[in-house]
Amino acid sequence: MNIRATVVLAALLLAACNTPANTPRPEFGQAVRNNMTAQIIDPNPPENMELPPSDGVRRSLMIERYQADEVESPPLPVTTTLGLEVVSE
Repeated sequence: MNIRATVVLAALLLAACNTPANTPRPEFGQAVRNNMTAQIIDPNPPENMELPPSDGVRRSLMIERYQADEVESPPLPVTTTLGLEVVSE
C-alpha cells in the first residue's frame, strides 16, 4: 500500500511540473523583435526609394566649422520641476 501511495504522489508531482504556466506566451520576445526591426537597416531597399532633400551649402558650412573647431553647441535642455521647490546648495 505504501508503494502505491508513493507512485501516485510521484505521478502528481511530475504532472505539476508539466503545467502550461511554464511555457512562454506567444507574444514573448515581441518587444525585442520590434526593437530589432526598428534599428536594422533593410539590406535590400526598394530601387525606387527617394533620398531626403539635402542642402549642400549648409553641409559645407558645417564641415568648415568642424574643421576649424568652431562647432556650435546644442541648446541646453529645458526641464521643469512641476511645482516642486528646488533647493540649491
